[in-house]
Amino acid sequence: MEGLEIELFTPCEGEAPGEAEFLNEKGDGIHHIAFQVNDLDTEVKKLVEKGNVVLESARWHGGGIAFLASPSGGINIELIQFS
Repeated sequence: MEGLEIELFTPCEGEAPGEAEFLNEKGDGIHHIAFQVNDLDTEVKKLVEKGNVVLESARWHGGGIAFLASPSGGINIELIQFS
């Protein structure tokens, strides 16, 4: 894994389902940490082998994204591969 991105946000008007659910269940706090990776499939496989669960994923030419839930219910992980 290469880079690290911490995304700070607050809901304004309307609700994004994932963020609203997080706030309702856990309150304020860290929702996820995003990592830029060179090989999405390899990194996802490593995390799944450690008990993480893929919640969402998408691929595009030369890249993709995967969003994984922590097995302990802790901070979620987002992996991003750019082309």
